[in-house]
Amino acid sequence: MTSPASRPGTVLGTAPYMSPEQTRAQELDERTDVWAFGCVVYEMLTGQRAFPGATFPEVAASILEKDPDFAALPESTPFVLLRLLRRCLRRDKDERLRDIADAGLEMRELLQEVSSGAPVVSMGSGAVHANRTAAARRRSWGLVVAGILLVAALGTWPLLSRLRRTSADESRQPRFETTLPRGVRLVGIGFPQNPLALSPYGQRLAFVGCSDGACQIYLRERHEIDARPLAGTEDGRSPFFSPDGRWIGFGAGGKLKKIALDGGAIVTLSDAPQFRGGSWGDDGAIVFNRGKGGLFQVAADGGEPREVTNPDPARRERNHRWPQHIPGSTAVLFDVTSETFEHSVAVVALETGQTRILADKGGTPRWSTTGHVLYGQGGIVYAAPFDVRRLELSGPAVPVLEGVAMFSSPGEVNSAGGNVYYALAPDGTLVFSPREARFPKRTLVWVDRHGQRVPVTPRQQNYVQALLSPDGTRIATSVGADTGPLSLILDLRREAWAKVSMDEEAGTAGTFVASWMPDGTRVLVRTTQNEARLFLVQVDDPGSAELLHAGETQLLAAAPDGRSLLFCAQIGPAEWDIWRLALDGSLKVEPFLVTPEREVDPSFSPDGRFVAYRSDESGRPEVYVRPYAGAGPRHMVSTQGGGFPRWSRDGREIFFTSRGAMTSAAVHMTPSFRSDPPRKLFDVPEEVLLGYSFYDVTPDGHRFLMIERDPYELRPLGLVIVPNWTTDLKARLAAAGPRD
Repeated sequence: MTSPASRPGTVLGTAPYMSPEQTRAQELDERTDVWAFGCVVYEMLTGQRAFPGATFPEVAASILEKDPDFAALPESTPFVLLRLLRRCLRRDKDERLRDIADAGLEMRELLQEVSSGAPVVSMGSGAVHANRTAAARRRSWGLVVAGILLVAALGTWPLLSRLRRTSADESRQPRFETTLPRGVRLVGIGFPQNPLALSPYGQRLAFVGCSDGACQIYLRERHEIDARPLAGTEDGRSPFFSPDGRWIGFGAGGKLKKIALDGGAIVTLSDAPQFRGGSWGDDGAIVFNRGKGGLFQVAADGGEPREVTNPDPARRERNHRWPQHIPGSTAVLFDVTSETFEHSVAVVALETGQTRILADKGGTPRWSTTGHVLYGQGGIVYAAPFDVRRLELSGPAVPVLEGVAMFSSPGEVNSAGGNVYYALAPDGTLVFSPREARFPKRTLVWVDRHGQRVPVTPRQQNYVQALLSPDGTRIATSVGADTGPLSLILDLRREAWAKVSMDEEAGTAGTFVASWMPDGTRVLVRTTQNEARLFLVQVDDPGSAELLHAGETQLLAAAPDGRSLLFCAQIGPAEWDIWRLALDGSLKVEPFLVTPEREVDPSFSPDGRFVAYRSDESGRPEVYVRPYAGAGPRHMVSTQGGGFPRWSRDGREIFFTSRGAMTSAAVHMTPSFRSDPPRKLFDVPEEVLLGYSFYDVTPDGHRFLMIERDPYELRPLGLVIVPNWTTDLKARLAAAGPRD
C-alpha cells in the first residue's frame, strides 16, 4: 500500500515500510533504510506486513504505537535472525543498526553458521537440532538467508530504497503526503485565501479545513499523526505564525485575530473586513491586508493600524495581499492584484514606504533562506535571486516546483498567479497542495424540488455560471478557458450553442454574462480583459456592445422595467455594497444600499417593487427584502442564515440557500410585505456548486438550473511535506546554471 493519492512524478513513500521518523516527517538518515529492510525481511518470513492497516493513518498508528507480532515468525527462525529483526525495528533510531552494511555483516555470519553444519538455536524449543530434520532446516535457512543477502547487498535494496524515498525526476529529499482528519477537506481552490502556514522551524503545520460546509483552522504537530481543530477559529482564514511559533494570526468575522497555541482566549487586533493574509515580523508588528486596498501594519498586541502601501491607480491595482516579511530586514514581499485579476510580485521597505514590482506575472511570493524570492505562475513555482539591500531581483527566475495548486480568478485553474497553495519555513521545510493543471469538465443539470438531477446537455465544459432567459428557452453561461472565461448562449429548443460576440474593442475572452435583460434579447456582460467594464449586448446581433460603465460591477440584477440595474462593488477598504446604475441614457451611478455592513446578491421581485439581498448586519449572512423605490422597512426572510436569493416568476416565493440546502419562503405583497417561515426543499450535495450565479429557477418554479462538478474536483486536496526542501532548491538552481 502506498500513501494515498500518489501522483506521477512524486513518490510519497510506501506506508508499511516507513520508519517512525519518516511517518513524523522528521530528518532521515541510513537508519531509515535499516527499518524498511527489517519490514521487508519480516514480510518475507511471515507472509504478512509487520505494521498492518487498511488506511494510511492506521498504518502510521501501528508504526508509532505497536510492535510487530514476532510470534508469527516460523518456530524454526534462528535466534540470530530474530535478534537482527528486533535491532532493525527499534522505534528509537539511536538503538537501531547504523546502516544496511551492519545488517549485511550479521546476515553473512548467520549464513556461515547455517552452512557449516553446526547446530542452530531456533525459536521453537530453544534446543539444539542436530538430526536429519535439523540439517534440512539448515539447508532451508541457508537459502532464505542467501536471498535476504541478495536484497541487502546486490543492489536490489538500494533501488527499492530510492523508489521508496524519492521521485525519479525530482528531489533527493523524501516527500510525505499528510492525510487530513476523516471528513475534513482542505478549503477548496477558488476561495480567496492562503490556507497553509508552517511554523519557523517546520514543527507545526496550520491549515484551513472544511467539514459539512463549515471551515476552521487545524493544527498538526510534526510528531503527531492527526491534525486537531483550534477552538474559536471557526470561519478562520489565511493563518500565519508568530516568529517564535507560539501564536497563530488569522482572519475571521471581519477581524484580524490571534490565538496562543498553549491555550488562552482569542485576541482581536484590528478590523479586517476581507482579510487577505498577514505576516508577523521579528519586531513584533503584523503586516496584513484588510480587503480592497493596501497593506497595513499593527502591533501584535493590537492598536491603531498604519497604512504601509497604497494601490497605484496608474497601474490599475486593486489590492495588495499575501504579505511576507524577509527575516533580518524591514522588507516585506506581497502580491499585487489588478482590477482585471492579474497578479504581480512586489516588495516594500517598511521604514521608507518604497515599493517595487519584482515580477509582472506571478503571485503569493515567499522568501527562501537561500536568498531567493519564490512565486507561483501557471502551476509552477519559480525562484529568483533577490538583493535585499537594493530591493531588486539580481537574476532571472528558474522553475523549481511543478504541479502546485493555484487560483486567480473565476474559471481559471493554475493561472498566472493569485492564491498559491504552498508555504515555506525558514528551516527549509516545504508544504504544498498538488493539483492537476487542467480545467474541470462540469455538467449543466436540472434539479427538481426534491433534489433529483438530470443533465441539461451532454456537453461538459468548465461552466462557471448559469443563467436562464426570462422565458426559460435559453441559458447564458461562461466557460473557463486558457485565455480567460468565454460567454456562451445555449438555445434549449435547438441544442445550439453560440458565442456572445463583442466588438473588437471589447474583445470576447475574459467575459461573464452577468444578467439577462427583461426582454430576453439582450444580456449584460462584464469584461476583465485590460480593465473591468460592463456592456449591454444584443444576443442575436454579433458585434453589438454598448459600454454602460467602466469599473467594478459584480452580482448584477436588471430591474423588470429595464430602466435601471443594481450591482455590487467594494469602494476603498469598506465592505461590499449595492449601487444603482440608471439605463435612461444618463448612466448615472448612485448608492442603493451603502452601510458599514456587507450587502450583496440583489434580486428584483417580478413587479420591481422589492429587492431581496444578502446582508451580515445581524452578525451572519441572512436574506432580507426592502422596497426598491422610496422608504420602507426591511424584512428578514431567512432565519438560520441564508444567501443567493432568487424570486419565483410569479412573485410568490423567494428561493435561497441556507446551511447547504435549497430553501423556499412563501411571500405576500399585500397589504404589506411579509414572508412565511422558510422550509427546506433539499440538501445540495457537494458535487453541485452553490453561489449567486451558479443556479437559476425555471419560470414555473418547478426546477433549478445548476452546475454539477467534475468528479476530479471532489478529490481531497492533499498536502505534501518536503523536509529540507531548500537543499533540493540549491541543487536545482546549481543544475540550472547561469542564465542570461
